[in-house]
Amino acid sequence: MYGQQRTAQLLDDLKTLGFRYATRSGLSICIADTSVKTDREKIIAPGRARRAADQPPGPARAIITDDEARAVRAAPVAAGGGGHRRPDSERH
Repeated sequence: MYGQQRTAQLLDDLKTLGFRYATRSGLSICIADTSVKTDREKIIAPGRARRAADQPPGPARAIITDDEARAVRAAPVAAGGGGHRRPDSERH
């Protein structure tokens, strides 16, 4: 066995060996074990400021108060439907 096939086999063998000894040693690595310091907040702050400046004053679009939501849920449905809901037999 030579070439790519042998290289693939060698890498598989190394991986298996690594897992075997990592398991035997009880080694465990998790993302919380790493600490990478970044300037994330410094980089993101200007974009957040621009977005906040672009927002119109008042509540965001499509947000209704709890009272408005209760009123909508409590409103009687008009006879005859008037909506665009398909009959159950046509739903997928």
